[in-house]
Amino acid sequence: MAIKVLSWNIFRFAASLVGATDRINRVLDLVHPVVGGVGAPAFQVFVVIEPQNVSFLAPGEIAQGSGTLGIHQLLGKLQNRNGGGIWRVAPPLSLAQGGKEAETMGVFYDSSVLRLTGPQRSANVRPPWNTLPGDPGKLFWIDQTAQKVRRSELDGGSCADVTTNVVAESLRFDLRNKRVCWADTINDKISAAPVGGGGAADLVSGAGSPRHLAVDSYRSTLYWIDIANGDAMMRADLDGNNQKEVKTHKNKNSVTSTGLLAFEQNPRKENVEAYWLDSGEVSYLHGKLSDLRRTDYGSNKNIDARSLAVDFANERLYWIDDTSNKIRRGKLNGAAAKDLVTTDVPQDLRLEPAGGHLYWRDETTKSLRRLDIHAEPVTAQDVVRSG
Repeated sequence: MAIKVLSWNIFRFAASLVGATDRINRVLDLVHPVVGGVGAPAFQVFVVIEPQNVSFLAPGEIAQGSGTLGIHQLLGKLQNRNGGGIWRVAPPLSLAQGGKEAETMGVFYDSSVLRLTGPQRSANVRPPWNTLPGDPGKLFWIDQTAQKVRRSELDGGSCADVTTNVVAESLRFDLRNKRVCWADTINDKISAAPVGGGGAADLVSGAGSPRHLAVDSYRSTLYWIDIANGDAMMRADLDGNNQKEVKTHKNKNSVTSTGLLAFEQNPRKENVEAYWLDSGEVSYLHGKLSDLRRTDYGSNKNIDARSLAVDFANERLYWIDDTSNKIRRGKLNGAAAKDLVTTDVPQDLRLEPAGGHLYWRDETTKSLRRLDIHAEPVTAQDVVRSG
């Protein structure tokens, strides 16, 4: 089968260019034109040559810097075109050491006709680049009644137990070690089990009363809220060592939270980016671990949330409105908000960026549901239903 390939050395390709509407629209119109409201890829492979990145990376590592962030953001813009959900991107590996930066390429491809066969999942292929279309992942959830952690295919098929006899809260993934982590609310500890199934093991004992876990697989760091310590935000290595309280402004001010409900890693290696709730208002933690900064969006953006999900590729924030029970979407600062789902009583938003789906638990029907974040109009559907 013949395929069409576009290779383009876009001058100074970086996140700032993707944010420049006129320039990036020219790229989008050429690669995935939309005519009469109907879009389709003009090429099956689109290669961006020499994105701007940082130096001193060994070949085979994920390239880091503004160019890599731009690749991720451009993927989101392609997927948001009409018919653009077929676009995927290969992990941007560092190919060689150039004069001032690590050389790489952004290789976008039409997944309806092409399949990526590598690189394999490994510690060197970090989020968000480590999900292969041929291995789209699993859906995990906590069955509170049966006291189990369970898994299925993303469409709800092939349900199986991961571990049993657990009283769990706040399920999160440790992608480096291929395991799921949760807060044990009875024994006040943080535990984990292999994603393929097996016995649970303790990660953090003496964690106070841990809730609202977040895992930064990029830096091998675990975060949680200790409700027995004034809702203080805590962190530790993924092996449970080096527990400490998270503080801002050169370790002067403690961070408190009612829920660390979304955590993302910026492709720039040194930066942390975390969203959380403090009494229903959205706050944003960012910067180096040695000098974290806090920004409060708060009620000025009219967000009264009880669950958050962050989509950095598309620069969007999803949340459940605590008053109206609506699932809403807006910009990363909460502006330009719109309703997506208005009929459920949703809890626990989770974003699956590779497949472009947003998942939640509906309290009314006791089911796991999802929507396609690229589809218009938005339609919610059951994935796993109680019973």
